[in-house]
Amino acid sequence: MHKLKDNEIKDIENGKAILVDVRTIDEYNNGHAAYAINVPLDEIPSVNLDKNKKLFVYCASGGRSQMAEMLLSQKGHDVVNIGGLFEAIDAIGEA
Repeated sequence: MHKLKDNEIKDIENGKAILVDVRTIDEYNNGHAAYAINVPLDEIPSVNLDKNKKLFVYCASGGRSQMAEMLLSQKGHDVVNIGGLFEAIDAIGEA
């Protein structure tokens, strides 16, 4: 799993990259990382995200985000799995 670097955090904060929480909507609503959008894993195949922006994905512990990384990569996205919720919050803060 990838640890977010300062320049990547700035890109997320400035909208140049997208932080994607792939947990369920209920999990997301119970707490998520700052700047994160929610796209549950089961919606990844049908979602249209900007292919010009790097994606950083996370879930609860890293398993679902690993699957999301693979699926999004197959769709042509530049995507990185940053692991679980705690890693995301540690890097960028809580919403």
